[in-house]
Amino acid sequence: MALEVDRAEGSYIYDYRGKGYLDFISGISVSIVGHRHPVVHRAVTE
Repeated sequence: MALEVDRAEGSYIYDYRGKGYLDFISGISVSIVGHRHPVVHRAVTE
């Protein structure tokens, strides 16, 4: 199954239609803090 990922938040990835999928294939850092965790996102962008 090919999946075109549009965005990711928390433990979910979303396709271009907005359908969410629980990310079971994530790396270890995503398993711990999720996608786009606000604290991590802020630290990286500063």
